[in-house]
Amino acid sequence: MSRRAQKMVATAARKAADDQSFVPVLLLSEVDVQQCSEEDFIQILTHFNEIFANRPEDHQSIYVKRVYHRMLQLLSQQARLPLDKCGIVINQYILYYPEMAILTLDDLKNLNTVMEKRSVIIHFDCSASMSLRGFDPLVETIVRVGRQLESHGNRVYVSLFGDSKQQRIHANFHGRLLTLEEFSQGNYQPNGDATEFCPSLTRTQHFPTPYDTIIVSDGDFTDQHTQFPLQPQCHTVFFVAPAWSPSGVEQRHAQALTSCVRANVPYIGIASVRYPQLETIIGGFLRDQQFSVYLADFVHIGGYAIPQNLLAPTRMIQVFNSCVARGEAQLQVFVKKIMGLFRYLKETAQLHFERCMQGDEFRSLMSLVTPLIKLSQGHLETSTICQQLYGYLTKILSDFGQAFQKLMKSSDNNP
Repeated sequence: MSRRAQKMVATAARKAADDQSFVPVLLLSEVDVQQCSEEDFIQILTHFNEIFANRPEDHQSIYVKRVYHRMLQLLSQQARLPLDKCGIVINQYILYYPEMAILTLDDLKNLNTVMEKRSVIIHFDCSASMSLRGFDPLVETIVRVGRQLESHGNRVYVSLFGDSKQQRIHANFHGRLLTLEEFSQGNYQPNGDATEFCPSLTRTQHFPTPYDTIIVSDGDFTDQHTQFPLQPQCHTVFFVAPAWSPSGVEQRHAQALTSCVRANVPYIGIASVRYPQLETIIGGFLRDQQFSVYLADFVHIGGYAIPQNLLAPTRMIQVFNSCVARGEAQLQVFVKKIMGLFRYLKETAQLHFERCMQGDEFRSLMSLVTPLIKLSQGHLETSTICQQLYGYLTKILSDFGQAFQKLMKSSDNNP
């Protein structure tokens, strides 16, 4: 560089420093994004565009991947990162790796994000109607299920309900939930003169971390479900009808119980005839679904994490076309994740279509159906995975249309 050019660079640097806009981009470029402090990483995010532009072109994709992975790790630790800058990194990462725009739980595990196993809360009916010969074996079964869950790393708690007698039991524990061991050793008897469920839900309303709930009851609640408090941290509802329960009790409770959780929370009713399969049903579902991870600026649906802007049809079209341009292998990875999202939506809708339809996740995903059908239709002759996507989404659209018509007829018949 000539002396004149050196002087110009030095003058420009001094001027930038004087007006406090000088940033040591070259120094930040040398920082190891995987090992640096959170404060340094925030600086990297803040000046990401400049650092990225100054890297050799053949190193840019690797660099954005490293920054993105560290960003996810910090977000999973609930670090306070500037979300507008995170959005820039997300968009740049998807530009290079469009097939990874949607993240599965396996993806997040492989990236060493902080994942938490959800707790399990068991609401146990101790009303007098449960006072049958099968009560003690039922307690033994529930305790066994709880211990199996604890052996896999879950924290298990119990909330008793019935009438004031059960409320006094919890009052003796300063109002808190019972541990599984306290429930097992307590010899609590079904002596409640009512089946008041609201106090039990009030006990869990402010539970601080995500959890799944198992409700064990043989009959109808004696309080009004319109009074049931919202359970914002609940991720799954199981209703277990003991072997002596009347037929269909788990279905009668579905609407009341799902009214106090978010619309995309699965409700799994285990009828009295399926009671012998209780351990298999609960254990199998929770083994697959029990991990939770929260990433700010992402939408979480089922076991998937999706950047918020990807749920906009125009953005989804861009990413889909990027995958098409990169070849069938990348397209397959992306489309399988799309199909997984809609499979989760379908399973949730089958449990309670009206409630599912009211959720933001339902509306967001359904806004993508027509664009994705049109996109896949354009590649039917050249792509096997597009053939699968086209067939799957057209079937879902048909099934949901029929479910909606059935719901409308039901509403007309029950004004």
